[in-house]
Amino acid sequence: MTDDSNYARSLIEASLDPLVTISAEGKITDVNLATERITGVAREQLIGSDFADYFTEPDKARAGYKQVFSDGFVTDYPLALRHVSGRITDVIYNASLYRDAAGRVLGVFAAARDITERKKAEEAARAANRAKSEFLANMSHEIRTPMNAIIGLTHLLRRDAPRPDQVERLAKIDAAAMHLLSIINDILDISKIEASKLELECRNFSLESVLDHVRSLVSEQARAKGLAISIDTDSVPGWLRGDPVRLQQALLNYASNAVKFTERGGIELRARLLDTADDTVLARFEVEDSGIGIEPDTLSHIFNPFEQADSSTTRRYGGTGLGLAITRRLAELMGGAAGASSTPGRGSRFWFTARLGCGRGIEPPAAEAARPTAEDDIRGRHAGVRVLLAEDNAVNREVALELLHGVGLDVDVAGDGQEAVDKALAGDYRLILMDMQMPRLDGLEATALIRAHPARRTVPILAMTANAFEADRRACLAAGMNDFIGKPVDPPLLYATLLKWLSGPPSTAQRPAEPAAPPAADPLSRLAGIPGLDVGIGLASVGRREASYLRLLGKFVELHADSVGELRAQLPVAPEDARRTAHSLKGSAATLGAVEVGRLAAEVENALKNGLPPEQLEAPLQALEASLSALNAELRRRLPAAAG
Repeated sequence: MTDDSNYARSLIEASLDPLVTISAEGKITDVNLATERITGVAREQLIGSDFADYFTEPDKARAGYKQVFSDGFVTDYPLALRHVSGRITDVIYNASLYRDAAGRVLGVFAAARDITERKKAEEAARAANRAKSEFLANMSHEIRTPMNAIIGLTHLLRRDAPRPDQVERLAKIDAAAMHLLSIINDILDISKIEASKLELECRNFSLESVLDHVRSLVSEQARAKGLAISIDTDSVPGWLRGDPVRLQQALLNYASNAVKFTERGGIELRARLLDTADDTVLARFEVEDSGIGIEPDTLSHIFNPFEQADSSTTRRYGGTGLGLAITRRLAELMGGAAGASSTPGRGSRFWFTARLGCGRGIEPPAAEAARPTAEDDIRGRHAGVRVLLAEDNAVNREVALELLHGVGLDVDVAGDGQEAVDKALAGDYRLILMDMQMPRLDGLEATALIRAHPARRTVPILAMTANAFEADRRACLAAGMNDFIGKPVDPPLLYATLLKWLSGPPSTAQRPAEPAAPPAADPLSRLAGIPGLDVGIGLASVGRREASYLRLLGKFVELHADSVGELRAQLPVAPEDARRTAHSLKGSAATLGAVEVGRLAAEVENALKNGLPPEQLEAPLQALEASLSALNAELRRRLPAAAG
């Protein structure tokens, strides 16, 4: 061998990537040491053998080989090599033709790159992303369930003619709850976008209506600061086609920030026409303010999730730092981009573009007399109509019953999925409200069984759930449900949805009678001092209604007398049912102020979620059983007889 040949051979052998030459007949003509290591076959045995024999998919390997001859090369061609020990190595190949000095094709030269670790990392990342999505879905349910009680009970209290000082406090509670709910929604939105689970609608809408609505949502805060808000639509068509809700959300994120960071001057909402093509328009939306502005070196990262201009911004103005990130992602989903320009001390201009269809407008009807609300319509047209409420959580059940009884509906209650099926098949209900997470049968299973009965195929079934992902909505509809009501329940939306699905002539049936009041003697003082029971928390959960609280405590004793026994029976055969039992006990206890039982039930639920073996569950189960037994014994002794 010449020195040049020796040098070339040493370079080939030094490569950590497997290198191989293959003849025009598909036989291996040479390999390097890396190829010997990855296959476990000596060079002498490899030379002359069929190259495809060493891959898990020989036909795919041959197809790639033929592609080299037709195209002259292949790049990043994925294959898997098999070692003689059975070990599999994922690789990608880059290959090209090689020729002799006269230009004749001799065969194929191929180089492989081991991507096994990269694939493992990608799979781990996908698994982590799935785990994050599942975690957020679970957290959504866990957070929205108590939020349902807060918002629902606040609505009921504001309706009960409170004192002026109570009106102010209830308004603050409502505002704080809605602010917390907006934060929850932001976190869920960014998660759905990152997981590619957010889907845009496509329908006709009025651009002026969207801009007017954004202005109305920030007008009160702007008015308090003396800020003027103007709108300019330029030459953008008045009717567009796309997702008005997401467009409004993107604009509102900008407008809310503009009001937040502006102390004097004004804010302008603009729409600019950039381009038209094939019955679509490319529009640029801008929100310009005269606020504090942003330093140039911070503009590069303010669209990143969870980031703001600086830490003092969070302290002074609050916020999650998600609004701008969501707007940018929404713009990208709508075929556009987002950005900003700013001058410190003079103001900022935030913009995004979107590709939208040209819409078709509907002429507004002539002015009519003020229409009654959905709540009034139900009360006037459907009082006495029988509906079924399937809800296992005692507090959510109390809130829903108050809202439904408040418009005169006659409500039967099912505390789990199986009871919901039994009552739905036995009774003649105009409408069914179905919770999703219930014991025995969940909402989807219960709905499927109800729909299987010929006489119940058309009764409206409305899902009620704190799970907020689009997949949950699709699952509800696929199971045979007609509509979807999210938790926390927004009373006007609840009434509007009920009105949509209630049909038939008004009934003259009377509103169900209110439950009997507790004894005149003060029974709450008898509850004081029960270990692990915070009466203040429990009363707050039911709007300080003492009769409701006592009644719910009695139901708690009745329903959870042997919850730990149920858990023990479920563990060997149905761990998921056991987790639901612990979840239900945790929610009921926490709502009623049984803080110690709630804490211990949460420990058991988390242990079940984490898949702890039975021997590690015994200690928390014993602690829960002892605490629950002691609490129930005290409640039986101290509660008035009527409460049980």
